[in-house]
Amino acid sequence: YHLIIDACGTYSNLRKRYSAHLPINANLAEIERDIEDRNYLVFRGNSPLNIDVSFQTWGEGKCMRFATVPVPLSDGKVGNVWFATTSDSRLMKRDMTSEERKKILLDMFADWHEPVTDIIESTPQSDILMDPAKAHKFCASALGEIIDEEEKNDVSLDDKNVPPLLCFIGDADMTVDPVLAQGFTIAMEDAAHVAGCVSRSFPTTTLPGNVNPLLRLRQELIARHENKKTRLQSLLRATMVVQTLAQPPCTNMFGKLFKVEAPRFFAKYIMPGFMKDVIFHWIMRYSLGLIGTNLGGKKLK
Repeated sequence: YHLIIDACGTYSNLRKRYSAHLPINANLAEIERDIEDRNYLVFRGNSPLNIDVSFQTWGEGKCMRFATVPVPLSDGKVGNVWFATTSDSRLMKRDMTSEERKKILLDMFADWHEPVTDIIESTPQSDILMDPAKAHKFCASALGEIIDEEEKNDVSLDDKNVPPLLCFIGDADMTVDPVLAQGFTIAMEDAAHVAGCVSRSFPTTTLPGNVNPLLRLRQELIARHENKKTRLQSLLRATMVVQTLAQPPCTNMFGKLFKVEAPRFFAKYIMPGFMKDVIFHWIMRYSLGLIGTNLGGKKLK
């Protein structure tokens, strides 16, 4: 074999065995393998409610957030895929039934704007999934090699026996916080990028200069690895800024200073709408690596 693709999720055994998560400013000796518990719960569901709406709303405490996006259903109508987060201790009990959890969830979001409770209410209780919010602490190394240290220096452009590569997809690569709702997006990006690497490395016509396609694939995947790190760093920074401004932790000076929700009041009642749009789109574009980075990289010849 020449390529192994791992899409086994956050607790991937291959991830633990062959690679690790590195701090953004770390060197190769500073390996961090732990997965952090964010101390709140994430609820996910698919609502059949026929509402073509997309939004994300942040609450004022208990890590409460709600987001939804429309999806087409098999009958031609539109449903909604949604997630909600909370650190409410009532929902932490293990012996609760799904019916009891849904009732508390509805009670918690009862005074939120429409159609939050309508979407939750319309979702069958058996279809509401609950998981503790966990994420990898640091930016991930997106490429692993199943070879010995001494073999890493033995690969030249003339070699035909290229060591196998291991690529991680989605949460197996980097599990991110559900703040900007990009976890699934990253998984789709990973799949598309790896498919593109394989397609370009094994074209229907001969590669220029009779380049070994396996070496070409190796170069493509290494280039993807570097771009992916930049992409993740942008997302992590944007996530930190958004979460600190929207729900400042009261454990630090910023949280104590703005306990009266000054940023929320300013954004809601004072800031002009056009400024909100500019800031929102800038943060989203930055989180996607579209600005402030050089994700174009060098094209392989």
